[in-house]
Amino acid sequence: MKFNLTIQEIYEKKVTVEAENWHEALMETIKRNNKGDIIIEDHDLRECNVDIEGWPYQVFDKWTIEDVEKYVNETTCWSEQNLTETEMRQALYIMSNDNETKGFSKEKLDKSLAIVANNR
Repeated sequence: MKFNLTIQEIYEKKVTVEAENWHEALMETIKRNNKGDIIIEDHDLRECNVDIEGWPYQVFDKWTIEDVEKYVNETTCWSEQNLTETEMRQALYIMSNDNETKGFSKEKLDKSLAIVANNR
């Protein structure tokens, strides 16, 4: 599974780390950042809020179409719907634009899949 991590100092930079779980991804990113492997360049210089909980590290899941497809196939109510790949991509897109809470979850995916299924 891949995770997107945001490193916030005065400016932020998004990096992608391959890891088995979010904790491993976080630890690897902290290690890389402390070693100076992650360099913030001019095009990364977007000011951000430095007053967040857990500063300077924050973790967000990065879901792929494969993750959505796996979830749909493992969940009886969704597998019976015979959703197309396009519909699963639409659900992933809807979920990524949901700003109620940060990150992705199965509850958000269920909500997004329901929207797509109802729009058929």
